[in-house]
Amino acid sequence: MQQTLTPHRNTRLLALVAATAIALAGCGSDGDGGGGGGSGTAGGGGGGETTQLVQMFASDFEPACRNNPVEGATPYTPATPGIHKVVTQQGTDADELNEGFLDLPSEWTILFDAATDQYATAELVLCVIRSTTTLVEECTGYQTDGVDTGNVVNLYSADYAVSVHEATTGKELGATTITATATECPTYVTFTDGEKETDWYQTDDGAITDFARPFVET
Repeated sequence: MQQTLTPHRNTRLLALVAATAIALAGCGSDGDGGGGGGSGTAGGGGGGETTQLVQMFASDFEPACRNNPVEGATPYTPATPGIHKVVTQQGTDADELNEGFLDLPSEWTILFDAATDQYATAELVLCVIRSTTTLVEECTGYQTDGVDTGNVVNLYSADYAVSVHEATTGKELGATTITATATECPTYVTFTDGEKETDWYQTDDGAITDFARPFVET
């Protein structure tokens, strides 16, 4: 269960309460028939075959942040005018990155589509690795139904190592360090059930966008 809490005393944080229960359901087959799970080709009855679409996912692009090639991506062609699709990888260690959800221009990014292999259209990988952090403030005053919960948000400024790579080769095209300075406690914060304290790291999506733009838009 999660709660989105807001402060009673701190006017920077507006009132909102949300309780969300998330149920994950999986389905599968425990039969012995000719069907098979996963992507690829599965044999069916009567000698027929069903070919399932082999999909790429955001996680497939993580090796590019270590200058390694990504098989199945689209070659980067900067001489071709237009938008060159990008996949973002984000984390604190180049060896353990996950899909990033920065506020980038929507035309740059890719949405998963089960019917088509959209991630295969990516030409670039944007790597955003948080390096150093500085505690700015311990944000308090969050409440549920007008009652102070005692929750604390540790607000941090942070430095990010940002780089752009060709997806198919892993070649680094450019790199920089971006500092995101935290100045205000977050307005809305989600806590898991029973959690009393959490960390919030400031990002500068605008500065990251400005750095990546010359590579994405040609």
